[in-house]
Amino acid sequence: MLYASLVMVLLGGTTHSLCGQQAGASSRKLPSAEKIVAGYLKALGGKKRVAAIRDATYEWQIQLGDRMMGIAKTQSKAPASLRSEMTFGNGQLTSAANARSAWLHGLDGKLQTLTGAEAAAAKLQAALDAGRLGDIKKSNVLAHVVSVEQLETGPAYVVEFSLRNGARLRYLFSTTTKLLVSIEDDARKTTTRFAEYRLEGNVLEPHRVSTNSGTGDLTFILQRASYNTGLTDSIFDPPLAADAVDVVALLREVSRNQDELEKRFSEYSFLKKETDREISGKGEVKKETVKVYEVFPIANREPVMKLISEDGTPLSAERAAKEQKRVEEELAKAEREKDKDEQKVQKRRAEQERKKAAKGKEEDDDVEISQFLRIHEFVSPRRERFRDRDAVVF
Repeated sequence: MLYASLVMVLLGGTTHSLCGQQAGASSRKLPSAEKIVAGYLKALGGKKRVAAIRDATYEWQIQLGDRMMGIAKTQSKAPASLRSEMTFGNGQLTSAANARSAWLHGLDGKLQTLTGAEAAAAKLQAALDAGRLGDIKKSNVLAHVVSVEQLETGPAYVVEFSLRNGARLRYLFSTTTKLLVSIEDDARKTTTRFAEYRLEGNVLEPHRVSTNSGTGDLTFILQRASYNTGLTDSIFDPPLAADAVDVVALLREVSRNQDELEKRFSEYSFLKKETDREISGKGEVKKETVKVYEVFPIANREPVMKLISEDGTPLSAERAAKEQKRVEEELAKAEREKDKDEQKVQKRRAEQERKKAAKGKEEDDDVEISQFLRIHEFVSPRRERFRDRDAVVF
């Protein structure tokens, strides 16, 4: 089911092309998401045959209208890794996603790490497509049926798959053939449509896939599919950096500068938006609460937060006055106790230095950084431009 990963390299669109119009609430009760997915797996060839595919590679021709534009190769590996390469006359676009990262290598040769909603959507799609919807519960993916939509090809069940981090994708399954006919991705403003299912090996695969990210349809015609060739995990990681990045040295330097950073941090205040969602076992949002705080950082202790609004409504004058009084009292207390807080911090650092000396450690990093380095693995450290600033990504 890797064909859906072709959407990952089409992130530049600004409009979302819908396949059809909402048909409205069905007069009959909608089936469960589990039943729709089971019907889909059966239509492909059966759950056992689908589950036997551990990895897959697909080769495509790319067309724009009737014109041949290039070639593509897409690869997947269970449980949650996808990679796509699109080669045109002016260069190659490569993208991939797995549980650790999502990235794009553009025509300009620059590597871009995806963040925010785009990264979340890419990782969700990797979990869905590499696992072929065979066992979405193991991937902590929530699923529920939204509605029935009327498409050009006929009615389709709309199943929304989501993660607790807010990532959401809508998969549309034909009510008659049970096959996947479309994926709608709001985060990446892309719609992908699937047609001409035919056998490849022991399972049905779409031989015609169209994607639209607001700049017109690109059509992918399947040329070849191969399964269980032993794809390595490393092909889904970002390319190695041309210049080495010493992540350990970087983190130790950050740790040494932390005192100065904390002093500067306490000179500012900022706004914090906190969203709490209560989600049912079917993946539906039962309740959502949004609170906005003004946050006042304080050196050597927890910040003071002032509630400003709830669910988009500012606090009443009475509540706002009480909140302001509470914040002023906490800030005054922090000012009175700042010397005591500083002494506590110095005492803790002295204890850490004593423990390091007792263990014969020569490094000057603190205990927290040492523990952090021991329990983490750093993958593909590299330098990128991120929001017009030089950054180290790993």
